[in-house]
Formats: sequence, C-alpha cells, structure tokens
Amino acid sequence: AFPATRLHEFKRKDIQVWFEREAGAKANQTWNLLRCDINAFFNWCHSKQRSWIAENPMDGVPKKVTNRGIPKILTVQQARNIMVEIESLCAGAFALPVALMLFGGIRADMANGEMSRIAKEIRGGINPDNLRIHPAEIFLGEKITKTHLHRSFEPPENLKEWIRRYPPAPNQFD
Repeated sequence: AFPATRLHEFKRKDIQVWFEREAGAKANQTWNLLRCDINAFFNWCHSKQRSWIAENPMDGVPKKVTNRGIPKILTVQQARNIMVEIESLCAGAFALPVALMLFGGIRADMANGEMSRIAKEIRGGINPDNLRIHPAEIFLGEKITKTHLHRSFEPPENLKEWIRRYPPAPNQFD
C-alpha cells in the first residue's frame, strides 16, 4: 500500500486514511484485531533496541466498540434437565465436559477453544502445569486458556459434585 514510503515517514493521518479504506467496512472486532497487529509492529519498531521510528503512527487510530450482546441465562430447572440428559448418555462420559462449560465458565468451542485443549491434555496424560481439575480447584495453564494466561478458581458446589462423580478420564472427551 505504501511502496515508496520509508518506515520513519509514516504519519498517523496517512495510516488512518489507509486503515479506514482497508478495514472500515469490517466488523468492529476485526478492525480492532487488525489495528492491534499494526500497532504492535510499529511499537516493535519504536522500542528502545531499535528506535527506527520516533513515534508510533497508529497512536490515535481509534478502537471500535464491540458489543458482545447479552448471554442467555438458563434457569436452574433448565440446567438440571440438561445435566440429567447428558448424564444418561454413554454412562455419563460427557457429564464432566458439559458441567465444566455450564457451571465452570470454560469456553465451549470444541474446535479450537479451551475445551478442545482440555480434551487434548487429558488424552495425552495430564501435566499439572497445564491442567488440574479437582473439587478444591480448577487450574487452567497458559497452554489451555484463550488469553494464554493461567487461570485458577474454586469450583462452585454443583461443579465440585460433578468432578467427584466423573473425574477426568482419557476417553471422556472423545
């Protein structure tokens, strides 16, 4: 987009005009992700070790507000019905994964989210640095979480009971 422009010649106005043209019609979250990537590059160029640019031309390019919407909240009876149904399938093999999602707030994306990473960890043999699922504590290591920051919490009482009844097993997430 800027074949004749040298790195130190980039100005915020030029970047913002280009960015509006290239990303202006994209979803707000996509805009923010692209902005983050370009901003990270210019921050890298501006770092003390390099000092290739005097200032980051992305400074001042605004983030867009993203609306995640309001999540649907299940009633106690709906949650109970789900767990009764899940427990009846395959001798309860899916009870713990569903309980972790429903009562523990574990992100449910089985393709590449936390549950898929938990499943891989359990199948491969649990490394306590990556995952601990006990009634007293659930620990998700950096390799498990979406943010790549470890997270630890005491499960609520209902989840503690599901963990006691259905502890993690290698074939549980198949």
